[in-house]
Amino acid sequence: MNDQNQALPRGQTDYGAMPRFGLPRYARRFPAADRDMHVTLIGPAGGRVVLPLADLSPAQLEEQRSDFHCVTTWSARNILWRGLGFAELFHRHKDTLNLSQAVQFVVIRAHDGYRTFFHLEDLLQPDVLLATEREGVGLDDLHGLPFRLVSPGQYGYKNVKFVKEIEFRTSLDGYRVPGWAFMDHPRARVALEERARHLPGWLIRYPYRSLIKGTVRRFAQAWDAHKTAPPD
Repeated sequence: MNDQNQALPRGQTDYGAMPRFGLPRYARRFPAADRDMHVTLIGPAGGRVVLPLADLSPAQLEEQRSDFHCVTTWSARNILWRGLGFAELFHRHKDTLNLSQAVQFVVIRAHDGYRTFFHLEDLLQPDVLLATEREGVGLDDLHGLPFRLVSPGQYGYKNVKFVKEIEFRTSLDGYRVPGWAFMDHPRARVALEERARHLPGWLIRYPYRSLIKGTVRRFAQAWDAHKTAPPD
């Protein structure tokens, strides 16, 4: 369980809540209500395993309390998540998808068009979940229905919402980041303050911190508009 008295990582500030947040261009992206309620695992040779949300039993899920650290320096503490352990998911389907030792990378894609990549070893950490619930309630459009990656050791932009596909790869050939490449660190480990490529973490804190208020406001306004919009 998470200890609220534990010191925050370098450069982080306790925000006291977990606002809707992300790259500005995603503020008004809300996947359709009739999206597929499953996640698809894709192997390096094209094999697929489909995991429907409705087929998950309580016995398959685990609970975890952890802190969430946004790369822009705000943190939300002691969040209760429930979901599938990523390492268990990987080992359960390893043979079906032919996930050999050559698999070193993972690309995760979301229903809203977002994507990012990982070193497999980071996703196999024991605290990484493919979450289906937050604070005892199923995820929604605010926090990433149907699945959300929870990786407490990595900054928030690696904690993908609205997870649609998880692709295991032997290389990153052909992969393109969704924004500026320098903003997507290959590891994004909080403990090492890997906020961006090529720049020291302490230096990037200051321009990132200046983005918090405006981004929170933009995402909140988009959420309010989404909730009050008439149905199609």
